[in-house]
Amino acid sequence: MNIHRLIFRIVRKLSKNKFSQKYLFYFLQHPFASKPYCYFYSKVIKKHLKEFKLSNLGIYLESINVCNSSCVMCPYPKMTRPKKIMTKELFKKIVDDAQGLGISSLLFGFFGEPFLDPFIFERIKYLKERNFRITIFSNASILNEEKIKRLLENPPDRLNLALDSLKKETYEKIRRGLSFEKVVSNIKRLIEERKKLNQEYPKIHLVFVEQELNKGEKQEFIDYWKDKVDSIKVNLEQGTIDDFKIENQAYGKHRLVPYPCKKLWSHVTVMSDGRVALCQCMDFDGKHVLGDLNKSTIREIWEGKIFKRVRELHLNYQGDQIELCKNCVYPYRLNFRTWWQAFKKNEKKKK
Repeated sequence: MNIHRLIFRIVRKLSKNKFSQKYLFYFLQHPFASKPYCYFYSKVIKKHLKEFKLSNLGIYLESINVCNSSCVMCPYPKMTRPKKIMTKELFKKIVDDAQGLGISSLLFGFFGEPFLDPFIFERIKYLKERNFRITIFSNASILNEEKIKRLLENPPDRLNLALDSLKKETYEKIRRGLSFEKVVSNIKRLIEERKKLNQEYPKIHLVFVEQELNKGEKQEFIDYWKDKVDSIKVNLEQGTIDDFKIENQAYGKHRLVPYPCKKLWSHVTVMSDGRVALCQCMDFDGKHVLGDLNKSTIREIWEGKIFKRVRELHLNYQGDQIELCKNCVYPYRLNFRTWWQAFKKNEKKKK
């Protein structure tokens, strides 16, 4: 067994539960451990990036940046950029450009509710005609009978539906402005109508954001929904870097190592006005723009100086030199193990 396989197996085993993951992270952040770990981790990353092609990217697209909720964990209420629906012409330009590069995956989301977009079904049809894999992230609040019917006539591949509790009081504290009864009713109607039509798609996935307000409710939620939907994903509330530093005061004067963010090689995030945002999680106001798809192609932005520099800094464990990234917990909390997943896939291929 070579050293990479050994490290991979140790990290995978110890990061399976929160307790051991926390202490593994403490250990790997200490200077005497972080340097050798980063050395081997970098070799795995470089090996993976040798096989990277632009066609591996997905498009994370905001067709509309208007939402009907102000969720407690979302910065949408702070957003100051103009509310806008992406034009049909720009949407087609982006899709055609992506298709030309061999990109075949598009997710509707970012900082808006996709079903508020008056052209959403037209856009889905355009993508399906071009054989794209389509995912829609929605709060399910406006999935009425008419929308469900149109959705099932030309279904996307996947619906990620946000639902964080089985309790009305908890849910409405988290998803402010939405009705618990209405959302649950819409999801159940969608499940029933899909079953009536004997359709496999869209796959229905629930997203449960675990946080203080729904603490202790996760297992009950999973037990209730697990036989009704295709899958359930539990996400941790991202939090802030300040919270994270307080949580990890034990490091003292040691600099926390920001591991390379794999999201920079997984998606291009396009805002409703066509500008490409640096991050699909943090850049809600479009302050860190990598380029503009009204004027440039995806390849031009990917190969441009700004995007290249961002990727270089991350690969050198210097993501904290980027204003947006230094305030994000993702490179600290998750990315000390994320790139090993590519290693795991490569190992499976070899077998």
